[in-house]
Amino acid sequence: FIIQKPINKLLAGVDYVMRGNLNVSLDISNNDEIGTITHAFNSMILSLKKSHFQLKEYSTNLEKTVEERTEKIKENAQQLKHVNIQLQNEVYERKKVQEQLEYNALHDPLTGLANRTLLFDHLSLVINQQERQYLKGLFALFFLDIDRFKMINDSLGHEFGDHLLVEIGKRLVEC
Repeated sequence: FIIQKPINKLLAGVDYVMRGNLNVSLDISNNDEIGTITHAFNSMILSLKKSHFQLKEYSTNLEKTVEERTEKIKENAQQLKHVNIQLQNEVYERKKVQEQLEYNALHDPLTGLANRTLLFDHLSLVINQQERQYLKGLFALFFLDIDRFKMINDSLGHEFGDHLLVEIGKRLVEC
């Protein structure tokens, strides 16, 4: 019975620890084997408490580090999103400029009508297309010349001549 009481206290302490309660300290002051086991048990509890505290500290530091890095990633993502929008805008602007350059290269700046380069390009396509079809080479080309246009420019001025060309161009497009 003298041994049973300290052993029951040890078993109760072990039961507390198994349930996750580390606030256990046994006070058995025997100087025998039970005392040695009790002392080892108390030392083990102190070591577990220390390890548990360190684990909590590591966990807290890890969470803080993860939070900081997540915030940094979010900031970087925002910056990348902003840079991506800028790049998309630049690509859009460059594409617009390129389209405008291509249009300018193929159209008359005054009337907006197709210029000689575009005419020859379309004419070449039509000729090639007609050569592949049954009725080879049959197509029509309408050529329009403004008689004495130089005289209009010289007598009424280039501004009037330009206005006349624009008006003729509008009427041709409407046909």
